[in-house]
Amino acid sequence: MRWLSILLFFVLACRKEVTELPPNKEAHHEEAHEHEEVVLTPEQIQLLNIRTRPLEYRTLKNTVKCNGVLQLPPQQKATLNALIPGRVRAVYVIEGSPVRKGQTLALLEYPELLTLQSDYVSTIAQLAQLKKDYERKKQLYEDSLIDARTFQIVEAQYKATLAKKNALENQLRLLHISPERVAEGKNYDAVPVIAPINGFVQRVEVNIGSYVRPGQELFEITNNAHIHMHLKVYEKDIGKVRPGQRVYFRVTSYPDTFFEGRIFAIAKSFEADLRAVNVHAEIHEAPPYVLPGMYVDARIVVQEDKSLAVPEKALVKDGDDYYLWFSAKEDGKQVFLPVPVRVETKDMGYVAVKPLEKIPEDAQVVVEGMHYLQAQRKMATVELHEH
Repeated sequence: MRWLSILLFFVLACRKEVTELPPNKEAHHEEAHEHEEVVLTPEQIQLLNIRTRPLEYRTLKNTVKCNGVLQLPPQQKATLNALIPGRVRAVYVIEGSPVRKGQTLALLEYPELLTLQSDYVSTIAQLAQLKKDYERKKQLYEDSLIDARTFQIVEAQYKATLAKKNALENQLRLLHISPERVAEGKNYDAVPVIAPINGFVQRVEVNIGSYVRPGQELFEITNNAHIHMHLKVYEKDIGKVRPGQRVYFRVTSYPDTFFEGRIFAIAKSFEADLRAVNVHAEIHEAPPYVLPGMYVDARIVVQEDKSLAVPEKALVKDGDDYYLWFSAKEDGKQVFLPVPVRVETKDMGYVAVKPLEKIPEDAQVVVEGMHYLQAQRKMATVELHEH
């Protein structure tokens, strides 16, 4: 505080030295305006670390703020359960392992597997014989050489055996056993657990030697390439949100990094307890560290305008009013002048402003050190009233 007081006293003394005019009517007429200005030397500007930058126009986004969580669509998340009882012979993956659709994750020993394969092979052989008998009896029946009852018995036996063969074949396919290979004489002594989607192993619930029961969970696989945002948009903002609008969001673990997405669906039901509607947005090129279950802070872009924009830190608030300090050359001197502004859209650290007074030509906006200038301005105002 002592250092700041010395600096302000130094600045005030220098301003008096530069701006004090001989008493006359013209000076008195302009005094109310001139006390707003602060004139500094290059040395003072450097000492107070006052920085400026050119004015610029930026496309700022008018946004709706909302929160939500990252989720996966149901078709990109798979839970693998045991279809049969058995003992785990082998496990080929761990949590976090990348997997491809069709890849074997584990092997289960199923005591009844050999019986199932044997039944299938014998049923195929029996079906081949019954098919020949069926086709022969059908021809005899059509030629009226046998009665209908005899043909119906053969037909029923053939169709029942065909149905049994199809049922056994479906059982083998459910266990990821090839019926064609079994029919060729190949015998399998373990049931493979197969990945149904591409992705990463989220959970492994078994180990070698574990005994599993039908329906017991074995693995969970997720495909984060299709992760999306599940957002809550509150009642007052629902009318502004549309499918196709862009969404910028950040996660807690990376608060300074914004990612982009786009709304693809808006729920048709209203959550009365939260006074909100669920909005779903896809994510463009999600990095690997953005994971399902993470909470997000999101901004839905509802309007974009190009306007005069300054860094938000450049604003100076005085009561209910906002000011920007501008730097300009006047008669070879570096003059700093406050200009009242109306604050409009804020976006990503910038704010759109509308000056309420004319800005000096070729002026630059002060982005650092403006609070020293504001303090100097107030001290000069007090001095003017005292005189």
